[in-house]
Amino acid sequence: MASWKGLYRNVDLGLEDPKAPEQRSQAGTKEYPEEESVYEPFDAVASLEGKQAGQVAVPWHPAGKPSWTRKVVLVAVAALLATSVFLNVLLLAVGIMRFPSSFLLYNENRSHCVTRKEPSSLTQAPCDPRNWLQHFRWFSRGLLLHMHSLLCVAAPKAKRKETVRLEPCNGTNPLQRWECRDHDLLALEGKDLYFNYGNSLDRVVMLFDGNGPWSRWVTYSTRQNICSNPPLVSLPSAPPVQRALSTTGHGGHPVA
Repeated sequence: MASWKGLYRNVDLGLEDPKAPEQRSQAGTKEYPEEESVYEPFDAVASLEGKQAGQVAVPWHPAGKPSWTRKVVLVAVAALLATSVFLNVLLLAVGIMRFPSSFLLYNENRSHCVTRKEPSSLTQAPCDPRNWLQHFRWFSRGLLLHMHSLLCVAAPKAKRKETVRLEPCNGTNPLQRWECRDHDLLALEGKDLYFNYGNSLDRVVMLFDGNGPWSRWVTYSTRQNICSNPPLVSLPSAPPVQRALSTTGHGGHPVA
């Protein structure tokens, strides 16, 4: 037997020593340490608790429906718009109540209305009933009141090309009295001098002796005679006007 082993000592017969696997296993463990697994051990309880802790509660909204914040913003915007419309209507109503039966002096040839030009003269502008600088009203007997300034239309002198101005109302001043002629002529009372715009180089209203289209004026809203508008009887907030009333009498009408 010994001779047989010696004869084939250089040949591996495939016989394995029973202790060899254990030795190789130990050797492999030392030379090639076991790799860490890419899969961590699963802990169901820890995983559930982690998800609950990291999850942020998000309110659920049906698809296509705005959130409560957006609804609040929309309601606020709608409320502001409604308030703005209401205030505009209210201011318009207050203006109408404050200046009833006022009118705009309209020249059909120029398609413009008379308006105040600072400080005290008059000029023309596109007609705008919302602009109180364009509103006038008859006051007492022949006095023409500018509603915004509460001053009366007057001429410093009864002279051709004299600039028409706004002055404190004075019922005793004949240069503040106006009358209507030939339907749409506005003349200084008793004079052949007419309320005119277009013949002044300064582009202001003046007295003029011509009765052409630039001297003709009607009520803007109705195209009727200016003197057809009712006169103002009293205006408590304007002391100069009250003084004019006391000197000329109440309820007078402009001379047609």
